[in-house]
Order: sequence, then C-alpha cells, then structure tokens
Amino acid sequence: MTNTRERDAQRSRRQILDAAEQLFAQRGFAATSFTEICRAAHVSAGLPSYLFGDKQKLYRAVVERGAAHLRSSVTLALRSVPRDAALERVLNSFVGAYLKYLAANRNIVRLLQFEMLGTTQQAASGVGGELFEEGLKILKAAFQRVGIRGVEARHMLLSIVALCFYPFMVNGIGFDADPYDGPFVAARKRHVVKLLLKGCRA
Repeated sequence: MTNTRERDAQRSRRQILDAAEQLFAQRGFAATSFTEICRAAHVSAGLPSYLFGDKQKLYRAVVERGAAHLRSSVTLALRSVPRDAALERVLNSFVGAYLKYLAANRNIVRLLQFEMLGTTQQAASGVGGELFEEGLKILKAAFQRVGIRGVEARHMLLSIVALCFYPFMVNGIGFDADPYDGPFVAARKRHVVKLLLKGCRA
C-alpha cells in the first residue's frame, strides 16, 4: 500500500512539473497561476502547494529538473572520452551533448532565457549560474583527465554556451534551417568545434 501511494505521489509530482514547465515556458512566471497548472496536470487544487510550497519554489523545481537532465547528458557524454583523447574529441562530446539537449528541450530553452535575464518577474531561481559553474567543473575535469593544458576552461565554456545557445534563443532567425532539426544540430556542432579548435591553436 505504501509503495502504491509513493508511486502515485511521484506520478503526480511529475505531472505537475511537466505542466508547470510547459506553462512557465509559454507564458512566463507571472502570467501562470497554480489553478492553470492544476488544470493542465489533472490534479486536485491544493496538491501543487502541498508538494512544492509556493509558485516560486515550483518554478525552481522545474528549472532544477531541467538543469539535472542537462548535467547528466553532458557528464555521460564525457565519460565515454578516452583518457588520452585529443582536445577535438573532448569538445565534440561536450558541444554535441549540449546541442542535442537544447534541440530536444524547447521549454527548457525558453526557461533558460528567463534565467539569463534574471528578472524578478520570472522569479529567477539562480539555477542558470549554478549550472554554469557545474559545467565548468565538468569541463575542467575532462581537460585534466585527458591532459589538456594551456586552455582557459571558463572562456571555453562561455564560448560554447554563446555559440550553441544563440540559434535556439532567437529560434533560428538569421539561419537557413530550423535549429531543432537534426541536420542543423550536426552541422552546428562541426562548425562550433572547428571555431573553438582554431581559437585554441591561435
């Protein structure tokens, strides 16, 4: 009986997070109400408050879940990189995982934009900054593991984020393809890695 209740609670929590992610991404924090989230999640009116507290805590939980998925995607990709790998292999794995995640998560792209703005209207959770620092640790560890020296990891990560995120941030404006399409993601990865390698060699 306890296991059934736990499964029900986990399912309800996931439904609320899914609905909140969709609505926060579409309308922003201020324009989204608990009532709309309950309706979209098909749960009772008081459940989101019971599980998450207030709307700001729910928003943070949504962004943290997206950050956790991104973190695990990048970490998993870099674990497959051999210890004696060249810089190009490291960058291919890191950039590829990041672009693949962005292309598969439109809602998170929108929420990350709110995070980057850091506006109180969207009740910015600070997760964006935390995620950047975690990504920096992952990249530094990868550089150290494969013996890469003379590359400033923080500037490298700034360049990766800027070069990868921009097409999704503007929804493909100025590009000749949909940034969420597989061919664009593959072409963008090749281009970004090539630019980064040239910059390092220079």
